[in-house]
Amino acid sequence: MGKGKRRRGKRGSSSEGGGGGGGRGRTPESPRQIRRRHLGPGRRGRQRRREFRRGRRWRSPKLEDESVAQSHGLTKAVEEDEFTPKSPINMPYIPDELNDPTAYPATLAAFNEAHVKYKAKLGRRYRLFSLPSQPKLASSCLFNHRHILPIRESAQKAVLHAAKSIIRLSSSVDGKPLANCCGLWIKWDEESKTGIVLTTAHLIRSNHPTENHWEGRDVYNIKSKVIVHLLDGNTADGHYLYHQEHYDLAFFKCDDDGGSVIDLDGKVVGLVNKHLEKSFVPSSILDKCVDLWCKFRCIPQLHLGMKFISIKLLDPIHIEKMWRMYKIEDGLIVKEVSKESHAEKLGICLGDIIERFNGELISTTVELEKMLLGRCRDHLDQGGHLNEKINISIQVFHAEEGLRRNINLSVDVSDGGEVVNRRTYPITAIEGTSASGQSSQNVADDPCLPRRERTWDSYCT
Repeated sequence: MGKGKRRRGKRGSSSEGGGGGGGRGRTPESPRQIRRRHLGPGRRGRQRRREFRRGRRWRSPKLEDESVAQSHGLTKAVEEDEFTPKSPINMPYIPDELNDPTAYPATLAAFNEAHVKYKAKLGRRYRLFSLPSQPKLASSCLFNHRHILPIRESAQKAVLHAAKSIIRLSSSVDGKPLANCCGLWIKWDEESKTGIVLTTAHLIRSNHPTENHWEGRDVYNIKSKVIVHLLDGNTADGHYLYHQEHYDLAFFKCDDDGGSVIDLDGKVVGLVNKHLEKSFVPSSILDKCVDLWCKFRCIPQLHLGMKFISIKLLDPIHIEKMWRMYKIEDGLIVKEVSKESHAEKLGICLGDIIERFNGELISTTVELEKMLLGRCRDHLDQGGHLNEKINISIQVFHAEEGLRRNINLSVDVSDGGEVVNRRTYPITAIEGTSASGQSSQNVADDPCLPRRERTWDSYCT
């Protein structure tokens, strides 16, 4: 009896701000209250609300079209000027000078608290429908690798044909061996008896401090001594011409009696670099890169400030679920957004889906690279230069809001390696401060410590 009275009092009391009271003084319902009323009470209602919060937008069987769903608050549809970009996800870290748990126990406590909040916020993004859920869905038979039929004869012909144009290159610095790579003859001048060799930039990479090449910390020594090991067993010096960090390519000139010059029209699948996250550059991209270098002596690219994964590479079960819920089966899922980039300022977040670039439907990163290289060539053909900014029109679907936008992204034209920096912030709590904040007397005179507004709560709002 008492339990029933409490329920009636909670729903009908105006002092608690509830929406259950009638009359003209009734408080307008919030979107959350509207969804709660529509999704229903009881156990099934709670289950539907949990699914909604996890990013699986529940759709009532009674809703026959999208307009009805929007009227019930299940699919958000807002005007462009009403969109508010989310605060970026910041990964906390402890500066080296404070990384001593014994001397600075408050710093460690503050870091542990902030790291829990960071993982929680990151987990909310990874629960979006566009990203694989945890635990992972069971893989279908289409996702597993199958044994292929014997291809010995055709593979042998391909290997023998390619071997006529593949040579080995080695590099050293001050007499110390640096790297060994394979290369391809791509151009030969009969008069000067010189040829151009295409290989991987790993040949002159003198320092590779991290496996993530997007951090931009690799060091390349263009003065490395390069030896070209010719097919007849002789060697020749390789002279550096150019290297491109994003595609991990390098060009060298070599004096030789010549060899088979390879064309990239389908006779070579691509270039693999097992030293760099098992990178693979397909022949369609190599062909465009070689063409750009031969004409402009550079290979420009557009720095988007984002990393992607293709929807087509997901498990078919996951793709079917995305299509069933949102009618999306093509596009690129945002894997990471660089801090302070224009994409971040426009509100693009982890898990959002880029569906179109310049009006073109893009399904894979290879298609994206081909489109971007074509845009770079048009820019140079029209008299443009490196280190200039151009606009790219993109269509983005915000996974959490369920909202599609067309926006203009300002990007740099550069032949340098693109750096995608993860957003971080330091934990600098010291002895005598709380685990959740800083004492003003400790940070007032230190410009290296975060400003007062740079608190975790400001990033969670």
